[in-house]
Amino acid sequence: MANNLFADLFVDDGNGPATAVRKPKGSVKEVKNLERVIAHLDTKYEDGEPCEHPDTGDIVTDNEYDAMKARLAAIAPNSKIFNKVTASSATGATKKFVIDPPMTSIHKCNGTDTEKTKIFDAFVDNVRDELKGSFFAPPDKWLVCSLKHDGVAIHLEYEKGKLVRAGLRARDGVNADDVTENAKYVKGVPVTLKEPLTVKIRGELECLKSVFDKKNKELTDAGQEGYSNPRAYTAGSIRQFPDPKITSERGLSFTGYCILGLDKVPFKTAKERAEWAKKTLGIPFIDVYPFSWDLVRKMEDQHRKLDFLVDGVVVEVSDLESAEQLGTHGNSPTGDPKAKLAYKFADEKVNVTVTDIHWQTGRTGRITPVLDFKAVTIEGTQVSQCTAHNVGLVQKQKIGKGAEVTIIKSGKIIPKIVGVIKPASNVTFPSTCPSCGGPAKLIKGASDDMADLVCKNPKCKAQIVGNLCHYLSTFGVKGLAENVVGQLVDKGLVKTPADFYRLTTKDLENIGISYRTALLSVARVHMVPQPEKMKNNDALDVEVKAVIGKKKRIPLSQFIAALGITGASTGTGRALGSHFGDMDKIRKASVADMENVQDVGTKTAEGLVQYFKDSTAMLDDLLQYIEIDMPKTGPLSGKTFVFTGGFLGGKELWQKAVAENGGNVSSSVSKKTDILVVGDAPGSKLDKAKELQQSGHRIQIIKLDDLRKMLP
Repeated sequence: MANNLFADLFVDDGNGPATAVRKPKGSVKEVKNLERVIAHLDTKYEDGEPCEHPDTGDIVTDNEYDAMKARLAAIAPNSKIFNKVTASSATGATKKFVIDPPMTSIHKCNGTDTEKTKIFDAFVDNVRDELKGSFFAPPDKWLVCSLKHDGVAIHLEYEKGKLVRAGLRARDGVNADDVTENAKYVKGVPVTLKEPLTVKIRGELECLKSVFDKKNKELTDAGQEGYSNPRAYTAGSIRQFPDPKITSERGLSFTGYCILGLDKVPFKTAKERAEWAKKTLGIPFIDVYPFSWDLVRKMEDQHRKLDFLVDGVVVEVSDLESAEQLGTHGNSPTGDPKAKLAYKFADEKVNVTVTDIHWQTGRTGRITPVLDFKAVTIEGTQVSQCTAHNVGLVQKQKIGKGAEVTIIKSGKIIPKIVGVIKPASNVTFPSTCPSCGGPAKLIKGASDDMADLVCKNPKCKAQIVGNLCHYLSTFGVKGLAENVVGQLVDKGLVKTPADFYRLTTKDLENIGISYRTALLSVARVHMVPQPEKMKNNDALDVEVKAVIGKKKRIPLSQFIAALGITGASTGTGRALGSHFGDMDKIRKASVADMENVQDVGTKTAEGLVQYFKDSTAMLDDLLQYIEIDMPKTGPLSGKTFVFTGGFLGGKELWQKAVAENGGNVSSSVSKKTDILVVGDAPGSKLDKAKELQQSGHRIQIIKLDDLRKMLP
C-alpha cells in the first residue's frame, strides 16, 4: 500500500468527512497557527498569486487547504476565519461598492471517495429534513449539476439594460472591489443587454487555456516573466488600474451562473434560468444537466480536455424557490447556501520512479531536494521533475534514486510528491551547498520530516541571485529573468541592487544579450511603462535616457519588503515608518528601540538591527538611486490603531484614512496598541483590549463616530 505523506493529518471519526487532525482536541497554538496559514493562503488566492505555505514555501493543494479548514471547523467552530467569506487581507481596488445579497462561497465536498460520499449524503439528508415532500424521491429527480469553473468571481449590476456596476467578490462577501470600467473589456460581459432589464448577474471571469498559452508566449517572447496559471493571469488582468483599457488586451472571458434582482422571474429551475440567460440576456452561462453519478464521473474523467479550468461540479437543488427557502448555513447572510454543494475533483496522480535527486539553494539559503524521473503527462503537460519538500522528508520516507513515488500537480501547476510506494535502498543528502560549496547545516524542525538543510554562506551565488530577483519583483520590476540576473552576477556586473541602476545597454550586449533584449531590460529596471509596446528601438532608447538620472520613488513599506530581511514584510515597513518617521532613525535603531514598534517581535528586531549594521555601505549606495516615501504625518502620528468588527464602507476604508493622517495600523492588539476601533460584531480583539485595560495599560476603545471626530 502506498505511504501517503499526509496520512497522519487525517482521521475519520465516523461522523462525516475526515478532518486534518493528529489528536481529538486542538490546542490554542494549533488554532492560531491554522488561522494564520489559512488567512495567508486566502490572501495569496485573492491576489492571484501561487498559494504557497508561509512556512515551507510549498504550494498548498485544494485538498490540503480544505483539510486545514475542516480541522479548524472541528476544533474551533467559532474561529474568526468563519466570520467572512474569505480570510484574505488583500486590499484590492481602492474603490468599492456594497453587494446585496452578499457573494458567498459553496460548501466543499472533498477528500476520498468514501469521505465525499458521506458529505454528499449529509447534504441530501439536510435538504430532505428541511423541505420534506417530494424531496424524499431519489436525488436525481430534484438535483442538477454543472461544471465548476475555476476563475475569479464577479458581480454585475444592470439598470434598464445598462451595465452600471461590476465588482469582484470581497473577503467579507459585501464590499466588492469596483472593476466596472475594466469589466467592459471582457468578452461575454455586455455593456448593454439584449433586453432593458434591471438585474444582477454573477459568474466567473477566466482566461481560456488556449488564450493563456498564447498570451504567456507573447510575454516571454518580449522578455517578460510569464504568469504561473490562467487564474493568476485573470486576477491580475482584471485589476488593471488606473488604465482599464489594458484589460482589453488580456483576452478574458465571462461565464454566468446566477441571476438575481428581477421584478418578475421568468424561470423556475436552474436549467430554465441558464437557457433564459443565454437567449434573453445574450450572455454566456453555465450548462446545467440533470444530476447523476455517471455524469459526475464522466465530467471528472473528461474535464482536463476542456479549454477552461475546472475544479469540480456544482450540485444544486433544481427548483429555485425551494433553494431560496433553504437559506444559508448558520442563517448568516454570508453563510454557504444550503441548496448547493461543490463536489471537488481529485488531483490527477501519477506514479514515477526516481532516476536521480539533486539539490537547489534558494534565496534564504534553504537547500531543497528535487526529484528527476522519466517524463510523464499529468494535468495535460509533461513533467520530469518535482520537489521533495525538505531533507527531513527525504530521510523519513527514504526518498532517493530508485524510489517509486506518487506525484500530483499542485494547483495544476507545480509538480509535487504526495506519497511513497517503494522506498529507496540508499538515501543520501549533501554536506555542502550545491551552489557555492560551503557547508550545509542541518536545521531540526518541529518534527523529523520538517528538518531543513541550509547554506549560511552570505556570498553564495544562489542566494545572491535569489535576493536580487526578490528585490526587483518586490520593487515592481517585471521581465528581468533569473537566468539573465545570473549572467549579470557571473560577469561581475551586478553584486547589489544599486548595480542595476548603473547598467547600460552596452553592458548587457557585451555578455551576449541581443540589443533589443538589452534595451528592454534597462528600460524595465528604470520603470519605463510597457517598453515592449515601443517597437522603435531609437524611440525607446530616448525614453530610457530620459529616466536614467531620475530617482525611483517607492513607499517605505515596499522598500523594506524588497530588501528581503527575514521576518520583515510590508506591514513591518509601515510600522517602522509610523514609529520612527525617518529612514536614518530606522537604520540607527537598537534592538530595544525596534521592540517598541507595533508588530515587531524580538527575533525580527534582532534581524533588522543586524541587517542594517551589515548593510551600511550597500544601503548608502542604493539610496543614491532611490527616493523613499515615508508614511504621511498628521493628527494621528505616533498612534497605533487596531480595528475589530464590521464597518460601513469596509474596514480598509478607515484603515487607509488612519494611515493617510499619520497613524499606524496593526492587525493585532498588544501592549503597544493605543486605540482599538470597534465596529459591528467585534471579535476577540475587544476582549484582549479590555484585559489589557484591567492590567493598567492605556488602550482607548472607541467607536467609528469617535474616529470620525479625530480625522480632519
